[in-house]
Amino acid sequence: MTGIATVTADSTGTFTIEVPSNVTLPDEVYFRCTKTSGSKTAIVNAMYSKSNLAAGSRAEINAGTTLAYSKVKDLMASKVGDLLSQATLPEAKKAELMAQIKVIFESVFASVGTISQSNIPNLVVSGTGLSVAEKEKKLFQNVSGVLANEFVAPSGWDATSAAFENLATETLVGGTLPAGVKIQTDIWPNWTGFPTGLTLPPSASFIGSAYGGASFIPSYYYDKFPTGAYFGASFALPTGVILPSGVQLGTAFNLPSYFAAKLPVDAYLYSGCNLPTGALIPKNAGYGSGFVMPSFVSLQSGNIIPSYVSFQPGLLIPTGISFQTGFIMPTGMSYQTGFIMPTGMSYQTGFVMPTGLSYQSGFVMPSNVSLQSGFVIPSGISLQPGFIIGSGVSFQSGVVIGSGVSFGSGAVIPSGVSMQSGVIIGSGAIIDSGATVPSGVSMQSGAVVGSGAIIDSGAYVPSGVSYGSGYSGYSGYSGMY
Repeated sequence: MTGIATVTADSTGTFTIEVPSNVTLPDEVYFRCTKTSGSKTAIVNAMYSKSNLAAGSRAEINAGTTLAYSKVKDLMASKVGDLLSQATLPEAKKAELMAQIKVIFESVFASVGTISQSNIPNLVVSGTGLSVAEKEKKLFQNVSGVLANEFVAPSGWDATSAAFENLATETLVGGTLPAGVKIQTDIWPNWTGFPTGLTLPPSASFIGSAYGGASFIPSYYYDKFPTGAYFGASFALPTGVILPSGVQLGTAFNLPSYFAAKLPVDAYLYSGCNLPTGALIPKNAGYGSGFVMPSFVSLQSGNIIPSYVSFQPGLLIPTGISFQTGFIMPTGMSYQTGFIMPTGMSYQTGFVMPTGLSYQSGFVMPSNVSLQSGFVIPSGISLQPGFIIGSGVSFQSGVVIGSGVSFGSGAVIPSGVSMQSGVIIGSGAIIDSGATVPSGVSMQSGAVVGSGAIIDSGAYVPSGVSYGSGYSGYSGYSGMY
């Protein structure tokens, strides 16, 4: 029996509600009545039992009696508290207090009308249909086992954590959970498994070491994990689950090896999540700040690596991936055959550029890297001013050495290499037979000019430069020799 009825109160403030004879009443009927006068509204709540409210009768709810009941209760509490409940109170003291209560009771009795057991409303918590005592009992039972163990429950109350978890199961099934709800499995030790029948909302979080391990999640949910589900520390993910789109692997979460090749294309990896050996990182993966790419994973072609991600030494960097502006390439990496080094990169101090790479058009070799022995400088790149070419390096035909670049000890300048004005040929560098040193290039003391090399006019040749056997001279260069 539900609904809203409009009734009129008489001059004493009594509401009269007719109950039709053809109505089947429930065991209890709850009334919530309001009376508005000007800007003030009085509210009366009352619960009547079926036995006291037979069909065809009238229910009278008197606002005055409700007020009186509350007033008496408040006055008694202010005078005597709950002393009457203390078993050690002497009988004489109890009698004295009862007399005081009688005076208080009679002082308000005359002002509000007749009060009897039958017309003092059984007040309830509005909208629940439960009495205050019943509500308190529910609240007590709806605490975790940890809290329940700190209290001694009244007789008849089941306050064990098992009872709470059973109640939680009953409450959850068929309900609607809010988006992003946290399901923390390690606080419910008596659950043998997560209840089936729920619709898991987007971004639901699963956290904690489940009692019973991976069996905590029943197979019912294997294909029902929501978009953006978050798996947190120590959560036991059972084999067979279909990882949803946008799945989030949280810090300290361990991804089982079963899922190594099953991450969805848009998985999100937080810093500190633990991936299995051979895990394939999908091309549209997202990364949390501070994420370190393990050396034992594979990167799918199309990955774009953010600048805040770092690599463990030994990671194989495949072809087909790119890097955001600001990424610093670390030392100790290996590169798949055919890898194209992109432009705009920075390099960790001590980086050695390996042989066998290709370079994006316009690539500039930074001055803070060195070249692996056997490196062939391609014709399509330039060297940053300050770069020092060392020993063991050769050149493709057509390479142009720009201003500010130096040839270090042991470097060989072959024929076919062009040098711009401002190049420095350092001590110990060798100008090979057939090479041309153009005007504007400087040689340092200790450089070696090979037989057949040509030093143009305007090249600076200081004292201390040596010449190979059979050197036939120069073409009008200026300087000391």
